[in-house]
Amino acid sequence: MKTFYLAAAFGLVVAFGVRCSAQELKTIETCRAYRAAWFTTANDDIKRLSIKELIHRGEQLLSCQRDVDPDPVKAKMTEDEARKTVLEWIVYPQLTAIYYHEALERATWFIDNKGLMAEFIAKDKSGEIVKSSPEVKK
Repeated sequence: MKTFYLAAAFGLVVAFGVRCSAQELKTIETCRAYRAAWFTTANDDIKRLSIKELIHRGEQLLSCQRDVDPDPVKAKMTEDEARKTVLEWIVYPQLTAIYYHEALERATWFIDNKGLMAEFIAKDKSGEIVKSSPEVKK
């Protein structure tokens, strides 16, 4: 039974985070608008969003930064425009970290409250807990 709870808790971060499609944010303008809006509501969002929603939002931000808006500085920008753009652009990883951190904190809390932290740490140390992903081959 402990193993079931351990798998369920760890699954909150991994299974729910199975690359939720971040396809709804496809343009630079949309990504930047959501980034700005989420930046202003992040403190409230981490209190009300589910783990699945937090991870999905993190995936959206990563997709925006990596795939949609990877090079925000343009050649004809003034130095001030470039500085402002870069300062705004670094909000992508900041928000991603905030959302992922909250999801991890909740999963850790769940594992600990079920009395499974020692088992979790032991299985992780032995390599039994490994996220399967296309990038990692056994």
